[in-house]
Amino acid sequence: MVASVPSAYAATANEALPQTSLPATYTGVRNPTRNVPVPTNVHDTSSHISPFKPKTQAKMATPAASPVSSGTPLNGLGDSSLYTFIDKSLSDHLDLKVNVANGNLVLHTVELQISGRGLNNTIGGYYNSQSNWWLADHGTNWNFTTGRGASLYLDDLSTTGGITLNLPTGLKAYFAPDGKGGFKDAPSLNATLLPLNGGVYTLQFHQTGERWLFNQWGTRYEVLDKNNNQLEYSYLDNGDWTGATDTQGRTVSATQNSNHQVTKVVDNTVVGGKTRTITYGYDAQSNLTSITDANNKQTIFTYDPNGDSELLTIKDPLGRTTTITYGSNGQVATITDANNKQMTFTYNSGNTVVKDVNSHSTTYTYQANLQVTSTKDALGHSTSSTFDATSYNVNTYQDAITSDGPTSFQYNSSNNMVSQVKDPTGATTKYSYSPLSGGQQQNVQYLPTTSTDAQSNVKTNNYDNYGNLLSQADTTGSKSNGSKLQYSYNQDGTPSGSEDANGNTTLYGYDGQGNLTSVTPPAPMGKTTMTYDALSRLSTETDGNGNTTTYTYDVFDRVLSTIYNQGTGSARTFTYSYDDDGNTLTQSDPTGTTSFTYDVLNRQTNKQIPGGPNIVSTYDNIGNLTSLNDGTGLTKYGYNEVNLMTTLTDPGSAVTNYGYDNANRKNCIIYPNGTGMLMSYDAAGRQVSNQGGKMNGSQCGTSSITTNYTGYTYNYGPSNGSTEVMKSAVIHSANNYTQYATWNYQYDTLNQLTDVNNGVQHWALSYDANGNLKTRQYTGASSNVATYSNYNADNEPTGATSTGSYAGQPTSGSATYAYDADGNLTSITNGSDGRGALSYAQTHSYNNANQDVSGTGTASGSTQSYSYGYTGIGQSERTTNSGTSTVYTGLGLSTEKTGGTTYEYVRCSCGLLNSERTSAGKVYYYLFNGQGSIVGMTDSVGNLVASYDYDPLGSIAGSNVQSGIVNPWQYAGGYFDSTTGLTKFGIRYYDPIFGRWTQRTPVGGTLQETLKANPYLYADNDPVNETDSSGRCPMCLVILAGALGGGIAGLIALNMTDAVAQQPPPSAEQQVEAFVGGALVGGLTAAFGFAGAGSFAAANAMATPSMAGSALATPIGFAPWGALVAGILRHFWQ
Repeated sequence: MVASVPSAYAATANEALPQTSLPATYTGVRNPTRNVPVPTNVHDTSSHISPFKPKTQAKMATPAASPVSSGTPLNGLGDSSLYTFIDKSLSDHLDLKVNVANGNLVLHTVELQISGRGLNNTIGGYYNSQSNWWLADHGTNWNFTTGRGASLYLDDLSTTGGITLNLPTGLKAYFAPDGKGGFKDAPSLNATLLPLNGGVYTLQFHQTGERWLFNQWGTRYEVLDKNNNQLEYSYLDNGDWTGATDTQGRTVSATQNSNHQVTKVVDNTVVGGKTRTITYGYDAQSNLTSITDANNKQTIFTYDPNGDSELLTIKDPLGRTTTITYGSNGQVATITDANNKQMTFTYNSGNTVVKDVNSHSTTYTYQANLQVTSTKDALGHSTSSTFDATSYNVNTYQDAITSDGPTSFQYNSSNNMVSQVKDPTGATTKYSYSPLSGGQQQNVQYLPTTSTDAQSNVKTNNYDNYGNLLSQADTTGSKSNGSKLQYSYNQDGTPSGSEDANGNTTLYGYDGQGNLTSVTPPAPMGKTTMTYDALSRLSTETDGNGNTTTYTYDVFDRVLSTIYNQGTGSARTFTYSYDDDGNTLTQSDPTGTTSFTYDVLNRQTNKQIPGGPNIVSTYDNIGNLTSLNDGTGLTKYGYNEVNLMTTLTDPGSAVTNYGYDNANRKNCIIYPNGTGMLMSYDAAGRQVSNQGGKMNGSQCGTSSITTNYTGYTYNYGPSNGSTEVMKSAVIHSANNYTQYATWNYQYDTLNQLTDVNNGVQHWALSYDANGNLKTRQYTGASSNVATYSNYNADNEPTGATSTGSYAGQPTSGSATYAYDADGNLTSITNGSDGRGALSYAQTHSYNNANQDVSGTGTASGSTQSYSYGYTGIGQSERTTNSGTSTVYTGLGLSTEKTGGTTYEYVRCSCGLLNSERTSAGKVYYYLFNGQGSIVGMTDSVGNLVASYDYDPLGSIAGSNVQSGIVNPWQYAGGYFDSTTGLTKFGIRYYDPIFGRWTQRTPVGGTLQETLKANPYLYADNDPVNETDSSGRCPMCLVILAGALGGGIAGLIALNMTDAVAQQPPPSAEQQVEAFVGGALVGGLTAAFGFAGAGSFAAANAMATPSMAGSALATPIGFAPWGALVAGILRHFWQ
C-alpha cells in the first residue's frame, strides 16, 4: 500500500541505519517550457465565432445580468464562490445548480479526465441558461471547459481601457485600467491580468502561480502551472479548436462540422488497443442535443422550441429525466426530478423563496451584486453575512443564535486570504505574509509565511521561488527553528524528498512522464514501487513486503479489478461492475458477490450480501433515509422541515426523539425508556455541557433531566481569553453523580496533549520532535512510568520499559515491538499482563492486502487467538470476528451473531449509535460524552446498568457493568477488541495504552494521513479535542482546532484549484472557509503543501463546481496520487 512506503535497504540488528540526505531543492530555471509560438492567426473576428452573442433583452433575468464595467465588475452569471446555489448531482458526470438570486441555471458535464504532471486535461462543458456570451464550438449557451472556453473580450480597450474575462460557466469579470498601463484586479478571482507583452496577455492567479496565456485576439492557447508544466490548446486559422496537448505530451483531438461545432473529441492515448471517443449532436438551432460518452451511452438534452435555447430536459444514460421550466424573464421556475417531484423558485424584490420537493421553503435575501446576505430556513432560523463593497470578501458571519455574535474576518491591503479570523468566543487566529525577495514568482507573496493560533503558537512556512513549500517549523516564543518538516523538489515541481522533524528522509522517484514510480523511506521499511498505464492510472504497486497489486480500469477510469499477489501465495481478485450513471452494481471478492440496486435518483435501495441478508433502504422525496431493514428488523426515521432526523422508530416500534438548537446542532435525545441526554454549545459551536439521565417528558424542547446519570462541562479558555482547545472539564462519576472532579489539560506548542490533572490523578506525556510518545507518567493511588526510548527512522518503536506499580502490584517490565517492511505492527512481546503501563503482548498477521487477519492477544488475562475476515480491500467492513459473523449497512456495523445470540446495533440515520437489541429480548440505550465515548447504558426501564470511565488516551480507567451485558462500543464510539486490547476505528486499529495506530494509513485513508510525517499518530496527539472514528483522518471536536498547520494546509489545498476545471482560484471568502476546513479535514502541508485528493473537501466543495471525479484530480506536481485516489480510493469510503 502506498500509505506504508518502504526502502530497498534492510538493515540488520547490528547495522546502523543508512543516512540519506535530502536532495537539494532545484534552484535553476524551473522546467523550461516547450517552444510554443503565440498563435497570432487565431482570432475571434469572423461572425461564426463571435465571442459575444446577445440574448433577447425580454428574456434577461431580473435583476438583469448587465454588461460588466468598473461599477459592475461581475455579470452575476455562471459559477462563482460569491453566489449561493441550489446544487443537484444528476450522475457521476452531470451536476446542475441554480443561482438563488437570479435564477441562473448552470449545468456542468465531464466527459474525459486525464491525469498529468501538475495540470490535468479535463474535457467537459457548461450550459448557462442566461448566457449572453458563447462560442460556436459547443452550441448555443454552452462552452467547453477547455481551450477558448475562457477568453478575453478586448473591444472595451478602445473605449473604457478595460478588458473582460469570459469564463466557461458564463461568468464575466471586468479588469478595469489602473491608470499605470495595467489593470486592476477583478473582485473574487484572486488573479492579476498583465498587459499585452510580446503579443501575449497573461492572467496570473495569486496563490497557485497558475497562468493562462491569451494571444492578442484574446484566445487562450496555453495554461502553465507555477512550475511551468504546460497544457496547450491548438486551433485552425479560422479559430476552430482542434485539440490539446497535456503536460506529458499526450493529445486530445477535436473535429468540427460545417457550423464550426465540435462533433467529436478523441483521446488519442491508446490503452488496451483502444482510444476513447466522445461525440456531440446538435439541432438546426445550434443547440447541443446529445453527448455520447466513451462507453457509447447518451445524455440527451431538449430546449425551448421558441428559439431561446432554454434547456428543458436532461435525460441521463439510464433514461432518467430531469425537467426545468422558466419564468417569462428567463429565471428557473421549477425543477422536476426523475422521481417526478418538483422544486419551485419564487422571485421577489431582493429575495427568493425556494420550496424543496418536500414543500419546505427557504428564503434567500441578497444584495445588488447577488451575494446572499441572509438565509431563513423552513423553521424560521436565520443566518446572515456582511461583505466588503469593493472586494466582495465576507466580513462577518452570524449564525441563527443571535446572542452568539458574529464571526469576523479581516484582510490585508493585498486582499490576501486572511490576516485575522476571530470567532464569537474571542479566539483569534492570525496569518502574515512576506514581500517578494530575489527571484520569487509573484504568487509567493500571497502564501502565508506565519500562522498564529488562538493559543499563540506560531508556525512559519518557507517557500522556494515557485511557491513550493520548503519547510514548516514551530517558531513559538523563543524557538527559531522548532519541530520542522522539510521538502525538496525536482525541476518539474514533483517532490523529490521529504525530511521529518527527526531528520529522517523519504525519497521519491518518477518516470519520464512525471508519474511517481518509487517511494523509498528509511530502513527498515521496504521500498514501494509503482507502474502506470498510458493514462497515468496506477497499474501495479509492489509494497515493502513484496506484495504486488494490479489494477484495471474502464473507460471512465473506474476500477474494474484489483488483484493481490503475495510472492509465493495465491492471488486474490476483486472485481467491480457499474451502471451507466456510475453506480456500483456488483463487488466480487473471495467471500462472494455483493450486488446493489438503486432508485431513479441513484440512491441505493438494496444491498445483497453473499450468503447474508438483503439490506433494504427507502428515502423521502429529498433523499433522507426513511427506513432501513438489515434482515433483523425495520428501523424508521422521521425528519423536520430542515431535514434533521427527529424520530427513530426501532424494530420493536419504540420511538426515540431528537432535538436541535437554532443552529441545527443536536441538543437533545430522549429514549423510549424515559432516559436521555441534553447538550449545549458555545458561540463557536463547541459542546460546553453534556448531561445524561432520567427525563421528565418524552419531547425535546419541553423535557429536562430529573435524575442525573452522567455529566460533563467543558471549558475552552482561561480567564484572560478564549482558546481553540479544551482547557478543563468537570466530569461527574456515573456511579455516583454527586462526586465530580475538574480535569485540567495542558498542551505543547504543537497542540499535543502533555498534561492532565484532576487533583487525584495526574498524567504527564512527552514526545520527540516527530510526535512519537517518549514517556507516559501516571500518578494516583499507584504510580507508574512507561518509557519509549527507542524508535527507528520510520517512527516505529523498537523497545519500551515500565516502572512503578498498579493497584499495589509492581509493573516494572519491558516490551519489544516488531513491524513488517510495510509498516504493520506484527508483535509486542513481554508486554503488559494487564497491570502494567505498557501495551498488551500481542501478535498480528496480514494478508497481501495488508488486512489484519489473525493473531493473538493477552488483554483478557490469558493468551487468546483471533481471526478476522473482511469484505472489499479495506478494513472497514469486518465480516467475521473470531467466529462471530457481522452485517454492515451504510450506517456502520448493524448486527453480530455469535453462537445462538444476535446483537443488533440500532443507529440514527447519521450513524450515531442508539441502542443495542439482543435476540434474548434485551434492549440497552447508550449515553455519550462530548467525545462520543460510551459512558453509560440504560436498560428498557431506564436503570443505569453499565458505566465507563476512560483515561486521556482512551483506556478503560474504571467500569461498572451488570452481568450478562455485552458491549463492544467504548472509547470515542470505537469497537473494543477484548483479545488484543485494541479499538477498531473504521479502517485501522488503535492502541489506547500507547496512543497510536498499529498501521500506517491503509487503502481507504485520506491523502493527508497517507503522506503525513508520522502516520502512526492518533488524532494528532490531541485526543481531548480530536477523534478519528474512520481511521482515515482526525476530526476536530472544537472549531478551528487542528494539527500542525491544519488551517494552512486547508488553505493551500483550496488554492491549488485544478486549472482544467477552468474556474479561477477561490476568493478570500473561500480561503477563510478553507482555513476552517483545513483544521477539520486537513490538507497536505504535513506532506508537501500542494493540493491533492486530500483537498477534495475544501477544493471541490468550495472552489469549483467539478464532479467528484474531477475534483479528485492529480495533485499539483504529483500525478500518480490523482490516479490512485480518483481511480481506487473512491470505492472504499465506506
